[in-house]
Amino acid sequence: MKESLDIQFVSDIMCPWCVVGLGNLNKALDELKDTVSADITFQPFELNPEMRPEGQDFSEHITEKYGITKAQSDENRVMIQARGKEVDFDFNFHTGKPYAAILSTRIAYCIGANLEGKQAELKMALF
Repeated sequence: MKESLDIQFVSDIMCPWCVVGLGNLNKALDELKDTVSADITFQPFELNPEMRPEGQDFSEHITEKYGITKAQSDENRVMIQARGKEVDFDFNFHTGKPYAAILSTRIAYCIGANLEGKQAELKMALF
């Protein structure tokens, strides 16, 4: 008999590490599909609650938030892109600005709560 798991995945749609984490979770569940079944429910989290509504230059935001140099930020971005590829996700950092995600997060969870079995698809589309 399969073990049943109830997983609450707490994440922000602007968080690249959340994408990587979800991808790795899905890979692990796929590897264990003969012994484990999982019901994943997505819960909202706001990574940058102080973000200005108009967004902020990406490098400026990262260097201010984490106290690292632009070169370190660029290196981290390359690493995140490589980790994304490992879970079949292509990051597009060309927009140049992270934005406050609270409105899209609220919309996603309101809609997602009413979409039987479609919450994961909606989450991935917003990532």
